[in-house]
Amino acid sequence: NFVAGDAQNLTDFLTGAYQLAIFEHPNLATSPDGPKVWQRIFRETAKLLDVNGAVVLTSFWLNDHIPAQRALERAGHEIIYNGRNRFPGKRFDTADNGEPLAFDKYIIVAKKSPSTP
Repeated sequence: NFVAGDAQNLTDFLTGAYQLAIFEHPNLATSPDGPKVWQRIFRETAKLLDVNGAVVLTSFWLNDHIPAQRALERAGHEIIYNGRNRFPGKRFDTADNGEPLAFDKYIIVAKKSPSTP
């Protein structure tokens, strides 16, 4: 089933344990509310993720990637892999600091931390 809703409140309309959550390019650095919004989304995901499930997150620059890693850990996820994607998407721009930007350039794979209820 496809469900449309506010991901900040996943537990309001989803029940059960899910095997996979995919996040593509969360805007933690460019949106003033981004860090708070994504922290809530990651926390909600941790509540619904099966103990054997996984989170896959991609980002196109370090300005979002590093804060996403920290936010996932704070929300109750354990990082399994964190680094450059060996098969990134198309390069589309260059950041002000000279970093080449490409779709899915960085990737994080995480699981639910054993201490997360």
